[in-house]
Amino acid sequence: SRLGAIYLMLADRAGLGEQAENLVREASGSFEQAITLDVFSPFNYAELGKVRWRQGKREEARALFSQALTYEPNFLPARVLLTSLAIKSGWMDLARAQYAIIRETRNRYDGLVLNSLERQYVDVDADLLKKQLHTKGFD
Repeated sequence: SRLGAIYLMLADRAGLGEQAENLVREASGSFEQAITLDVFSPFNYAELGKVRWRQGKREEARALFSQALTYEPNFLPARVLLTSLAIKSGWMDLARAQYAIIRETRNRYDGLVLNSLERQYVDVDADLLKKQLHTKGFD
C-alpha cells in the first residue's frame, strides 16, 4: 500500500506522459498486491479505486469502492469517493443514496470519542459533496 502511494506521488511529480502512466501502472500493481495480502482492508480497495478512476476506468473504480464498503460499511472515505464518482458520472440516484448514508453515519458517530483508526473511517468532508449535489439541483 505504501509503495503504491509512493508511485502515485512520483507520477504526480512526473506530470503527464509515458513516465507518469508507467508510475500509475506500478501503483496499480502495488495496490493489487496489497489487496491480495490484506483482503479485508477497505483502504486498499479505495486506493486502487482512485487509481482506476484516474485511468478513466469508472466502472472498475465503482466496483472497488463498493467492495471496500462490503468489508466495512462505515468506511466513509470510500463512500465519499463513490459519491463523487457518481456525481461526475451522472449516476445521481447512487450519489444521493450514498450521501444520505454518509450523513446518517456521521450523525451516529458525532460526539463520540474515537481512536485514531476509528477517525480514519468516519472523518470526511461531506460539505464538498453537498455543494456538488446542490449544483446538480439536489439537496
